[in-house]
Amino acid sequence: MRMKCIFVIFLLVLVSSASGQTEYKIYTWDELVGCSPDTVYAISFRKQKLDSLPSGLFEFRNLMYLDLEKNKLTELPNQLRNLTSLQHLNLGKNKYTVFPLSICQLKNLRSLKFNQNEISYLPESIGDLGQLEELDLFKNPIRKLPESLTQLKKLKLLELRNIKFSPEFQDKWLSALPDTKILFDPPCDCMK
Repeated sequence: MRMKCIFVIFLLVLVSSASGQTEYKIYTWDELVGCSPDTVYAISFRKQKLDSLPSGLFEFRNLMYLDLEKNKLTELPNQLRNLTSLQHLNLGKNKYTVFPLSICQLKNLRSLKFNQNEISYLPESIGDLGQLEELDLFKNPIRKLPESLTQLKKLKLLELRNIKFSPEFQDKWLSALPDTKILFDPPCDCMK
């Protein structure tokens, strides 16, 4: 029985490390009182109605996960680039009309959720995010994509549903990113 338990534990460790998932406690801002910034890896500000970020956030230089979903944010401070360990950033359901360039300096970013904002284009510097595996742009009024997306060799998922694109546009990007799963709505002939 003991060997069976050890084997099960071994398999769980093996599976969790193979999936690349790192487990860490996700703190809210209120829970961080008295915490050392060096020991915090994940913070959630989800549904806090923020229109700006607290200045103390940028002391947490080991952050790997930052959830800012469902707020009223319209811009990000340049200090965001100091969060060099950041791998997962969720900016969905905010009020962005311009893509924040400071995001493109987060060289370790693997997942970017930018769904349900109001951006119409991505900057060419998005191609600098060489570790990016997932880019969620669901329901943004995007009209074109930068050619630099083809530089994202690790990109596995590109979410573009709830955006109208022509059949030619979809074909172009499916060919340009053959190793990426691109989620489109059915093409719209109205976009010719």
